[in-house]
Amino acid sequence: MQHGDIWRGLDLLAQNHGLSPSGLAKLAGLDATAFNKSKRWQKNGRPRWPSTESIALALDAVDVGFDAFAALVTETRGQTLPLYPHTDPVLHQAKSAQNVEFAGEPELFMIEIASDEFDPVYKVGARLVVSAAAPLEPGKRLLIKRKSGAFEVGEFVAHAPDHLKLSSVSEPAHAKTIARDEIDWFVRILWLSQ
Repeated sequence: MQHGDIWRGLDLLAQNHGLSPSGLAKLAGLDATAFNKSKRWQKNGRPRWPSTESIALALDAVDVGFDAFAALVTETRGQTLPLYPHTDPVLHQAKSAQNVEFAGEPELFMIEIASDEFDPVYKVGARLVVSAAAPLEPGKRLLIKRKSGAFEVGEFVAHAPDHLKLSSVSEPAHAKTIARDEIDWFVRILWLSQ
């Protein structure tokens, strides 16, 4: 059971009860930000785990037993996703290789981080489950490949026909706009396994 698995289990627990992670935290009597994505990593890049107490309170709030939660945490075990190194420039091969349903999201594949350019957010060897078809939602992370060949990770803020606006993962107050004609492709990051 890994860091990303536990947080994914909490996200699915909230989703299965029609709640956001913040809504689940409030229902459990916790601070509304307790399960926010921004709380899952320390500033130095180390993972921050939810406490057993906060998990127990969340389970109690929605009347779910630990066995059911464990099933959510391990829900994808045994499924195979296509794996591509993050430097693979041919996104259409990944999109057409295999469609797998994963927590209701279509057209998934996995990218393995092969260099330290995303450190400390994503370490070498981290595997990202991504989707080219998942809807753009504020606060969700995107992996972008520019036509120049550079890769970027950012949290989606807004978009227009000619640009995407992202905030920095490490500095959320810092936002930048990327022109669509500078983007080769982008995918939404759904979860990661470190």
